[in-house]
Amino acid sequence: MDYDPRMPSFEDRPLLPSATEPRPTAPSPSIYLRESAQNLGVWISRWTPNLSFKTFGIGVILAALIDLVLLSGRIGTTSPNVATSPTAARFESDSLFAGSGRVTAAMPEGRIVVTGGGGNIDKSITSTGKNLVHRLLASSTPVTIIDKIFYQEELDELHQEHPQARNLLQVMSGDIRNASAWDQVMTPDVAGVIHLGAVSRVVWCAENQSDCFDVNERGTEVAMEALAKLNRLDQGQRWFLLASSSEVYGNPKAFPVTENSETIPLNPYGESKRRAEESVERWINEVRKAKSAGSLSAVALRLASVYGGAFDPIDRLTPSVVTQALAHQVIQVEGGEQQLDLIHIDDAVDAFLLAAQRLSQFRNSPSTNPATSFDVFNVASGNAVPVNDVVDKILRYTRSKSPVRYIPRDDRFPANFRGSTDKAWSKLGFRASISLDEGLFKLVKLHLRRTERALRKKIDAECGEASQTIKANALSEMYKLNNCHAHLHAHVQGELALLAVPENAGNDTRWHVESRFPPYNLRIFVKPGSNGKPLIAIRDLHQDFFFGIKNLGPQVTQGSVKLEQIWRETIVEGDTVDWEMEVNAEKGTVKLILPGTSLQLRPPISTGGDFHLVSSDLDIWPFRVSPICCEAPPPWPFFEEDPTIFQAAYQRKSLENPFLASAPKTLCSRLSRARREIQRDIASLSLEMLREPRREETSSPHLWANADLPSCSNSCDIPTICINTGHCQCVMSSCTARQRFPFSSFASSSALSYPPPKLSPAVSDHPPNLPEMVQQSSWLDILRPQAARFVKAGMPLLKVHVGELYPEDARWRQEVGTSISTLKQGGGCFSADTSMEAALSLMGVAKEDAEYSFIPYYQTRTNGEEERMFRTYDYSRDTNPFFDPERAILPTTSDWGLCSAFEWNAWDFRRKRGSDIKQYVRLTTGWTVMGDLNSPCYRPHQDVVIPPRTCWSRQLAEVYSDVSRVRPARDRSLLATFSGSIWGTGSVDRMKLVCSQYGGYKFSDVPNRRLITNRDGLQMMWGIWGNYTYLDSFNDSIFCPVPTGVAVEAMYAGCIPVFIGEIALRPFHDMIDWSKISVLISSGDLNRMEEILLTRYSLEDVEKMQANILLARDAVFYPADNVTTAEIKEQMIDRRGPLWFALQSTKMRMLTKWPMDDVYDRP
Repeated sequence: MDYDPRMPSFEDRPLLPSATEPRPTAPSPSIYLRESAQNLGVWISRWTPNLSFKTFGIGVILAALIDLVLLSGRIGTTSPNVATSPTAARFESDSLFAGSGRVTAAMPEGRIVVTGGGGNIDKSITSTGKNLVHRLLASSTPVTIIDKIFYQEELDELHQEHPQARNLLQVMSGDIRNASAWDQVMTPDVAGVIHLGAVSRVVWCAENQSDCFDVNERGTEVAMEALAKLNRLDQGQRWFLLASSSEVYGNPKAFPVTENSETIPLNPYGESKRRAEESVERWINEVRKAKSAGSLSAVALRLASVYGGAFDPIDRLTPSVVTQALAHQVIQVEGGEQQLDLIHIDDAVDAFLLAAQRLSQFRNSPSTNPATSFDVFNVASGNAVPVNDVVDKILRYTRSKSPVRYIPRDDRFPANFRGSTDKAWSKLGFRASISLDEGLFKLVKLHLRRTERALRKKIDAECGEASQTIKANALSEMYKLNNCHAHLHAHVQGELALLAVPENAGNDTRWHVESRFPPYNLRIFVKPGSNGKPLIAIRDLHQDFFFGIKNLGPQVTQGSVKLEQIWRETIVEGDTVDWEMEVNAEKGTVKLILPGTSLQLRPPISTGGDFHLVSSDLDIWPFRVSPICCEAPPPWPFFEEDPTIFQAAYQRKSLENPFLASAPKTLCSRLSRARREIQRDIASLSLEMLREPRREETSSPHLWANADLPSCSNSCDIPTICINTGHCQCVMSSCTARQRFPFSSFASSSALSYPPPKLSPAVSDHPPNLPEMVQQSSWLDILRPQAARFVKAGMPLLKVHVGELYPEDARWRQEVGTSISTLKQGGGCFSADTSMEAALSLMGVAKEDAEYSFIPYYQTRTNGEEERMFRTYDYSRDTNPFFDPERAILPTTSDWGLCSAFEWNAWDFRRKRGSDIKQYVRLTTGWTVMGDLNSPCYRPHQDVVIPPRTCWSRQLAEVYSDVSRVRPARDRSLLATFSGSIWGTGSVDRMKLVCSQYGGYKFSDVPNRRLITNRDGLQMMWGIWGNYTYLDSFNDSIFCPVPTGVAVEAMYAGCIPVFIGEIALRPFHDMIDWSKISVLISSGDLNRMEEILLTRYSLEDVEKMQANILLARDAVFYPADNVTTAEIKEQMIDRRGPLWFALQSTKMRMLTKWPMDDVYDRP
């Protein structure tokens, strides 16, 4: 019969033994006396067959006598100190470590070395290192960690939870293959080694098999050699505990799998662990033969899939599902029916501690225990569960609205596993005690608490009295505003109005307020007043006239007043151009007080009205100053609180323009609401949630329960990244994932990570070769983990049929031809849709075979004419009997995507055009160059962001298609360059970007600078000057700031994009990990962009990003005009160009199931 890994066997026992069930004791002298007596009888019977019955009986009698002695208490026994607190009590720990486990007894004397104690260890036990160290320190056991990665804040958490750790814990940063590192670690007080350090994942081993075997096999040999060396010095009695894996079994033929089952690994990782076991056994045999090597005993624990840790790599099964579920983002399931044996991390650590106790007792009782020995044990739950069940349970615990995508199973992983722990039970006293339901409950609660703690920490550090903006807004800081470019905002009926210069129409010389955007640029001057308060003068940016009151008499009273333009050369006594400032640092607002009086200036009650002088005692703070560019070093007062940033980053449809709008304060409000939401989730979390009904799912993304919600904010400081208030939709971020794999830079090569390659110094006659760096890297490294696995699944490309053109358009196309340059007004620029159509047409998919229909629509030529788009859609639908509106692709090249209109800024677009897409477009999948998260014209869950088509395609291909012509970062002369317009979307950020920081600012003065290149005098270049051409500037600049868009030209020339803010998603953001090929800074940090670029990144970081960009650039680059059909296919498909990525991204959506609301209730 076929084996079912879930089928119970004769060995199965309750997970939690009852009080009456006898529990095996831990290894002790008494147990070994009993075993020795039985073994003695068996040994005699083998050599004296005639006495076999008698000698066997003697062995049994001896064992019985020992049992009698034990029962009489004459020989003491030791058993593991097992916590007896109820299961529920274990749920209440606030520790970031998984839990306390059952084994709490102190370890025998001696220091324990833990390799991989930072957490980067075996695929089954990625967090076991930290949790094991946590438990050892809790029992006051001295520990030495050797690992490649151990983050300081995680070390601080250990010290915080265990004050004694400062005396007990030693941390050594080093490679386990480095014999010198072991010489420092192996102090005489070492009793044993727990060897967790390894290349720790199946997928990591598959990417670089040479390094995998070198770390896992040779690293184990070096560790064993170091321990044996120490033994030889003092004739010691020590032990070695190896973290092995159930992967050594491959695809088992029978279940449950025992330690005697065949070991036929299915993947390189499993084979490397099998060889590591052989290395340990080989060393044990060598020690046994040597008479002067002391004694050495070892155990290998073959772990099933361990889960439940707080520090697991985010792309593993359970942490991936939990983090995605908590953020309501897409969960990708590979297969789903495969059976896993999941064991909770607390149980796994129990197994390590019990095995260490057994080995320590070998050491402490040499007369009754073997001098050298090696044994293997399975560490498993003894139960198998389908992956789909695991996902379902997590979705229930989190009440998640995550969509679920199903892709084929990765056949590098065994299909099923269920391990036997009979041997571990009988010899170690180990059996898993935490059921899957309980373990997943603990895991979800752990992630919730970890997120709540991170939110609390961020709020305490950045909000309220701790806010850096409040400190920057202090009255003493106002002098930094002297000689700044700035905007002045006024309070008009609760709304934000802008101070505008006189228009001189009809000889009107009055300053006024209005609601237009973008705001006017002014110049402000700040100096000390006679009473010690700062005085501010406000002037036109370009002309020398001021904001003030003319001919102010000696008797000033309250009432309306004219604010006129006062030219500098006409200022006379009685004119007022200086205003005394009072500052409300918390609100970021100011009063403008008439010097020497108790009167302040109040804005008009409506735009275009008169200003008024009112009492300065009134609790009104009616003005805001927003600096754009200052000569003083940052931070500048009010800079981060620019209300125009708030409009871009936090508003989606609203036409409100609140005066007190503040991006930092809004972020703090969202952090607080998200924390309250998490606290409610923690309070309501219950095992009973598994009884709730299953959710309903659909293949229609527009019916997703979260489809119409605005986008949440993101923060890279939060474990889930998404700041989920419960009323927003989480979206992907560009946060850099915390590195848990120390050899990631060698992942896609055949090179060994140790000894480390000699890095070329910044100034060198033999710099790294950029083409070689590109060749040695893999394009798969630039993908997000889910996308990489999706691609590796090897599914065929999406089949797309190009729809019929409306007859009038078909006749026009026949007249002009098929050239892209003739299908667009203005040539080939802005023709991404036509480029996609040309490549799709070459694939020749028939209507009946297609999975999607592509609707050709030449948006630029029609100037966004909605009627033309509508008739094209109708004609494609009516001429295709297989047309499905939910499987239709509508390409757009407009700045406003599927809304098919144009305005210069978001404010005018909302006000004039509305902000909803048409009903017939709602069901389609948009291929759009616009990924604005705060626009309903783009739907992140449904639409695919494609790159725009640059006007420079032909010139870029001619100059830089050969990678050798791209200048390495170390040889570039410019730190950053920007030559775009300052007008259009993101105009305020553009103005801040090109701010020239005069006043002696030098890169050499930047403290903690990490980026050192061959060029002594890096410069910034705004605009084009000197001998540079437009394209030359990109090839000589390390960074290229991008206020909006993608900067295709910069990427193709190897210039690293610097994106401003996260209000827009980049092309194919669900596939490409943009954190590996770009830099992200917030609008509030633009005043210190140079400092960030010089201190955040080293030359090695920059060169790696540059190599990644050259691997990714084909994804954003379209063929030039008038190329052959073969060239179109090669560039768009074979070289993974824009069409290849668009098809993959669309197919990912097609394979996704979307949970729906139980009741439709959307106001």
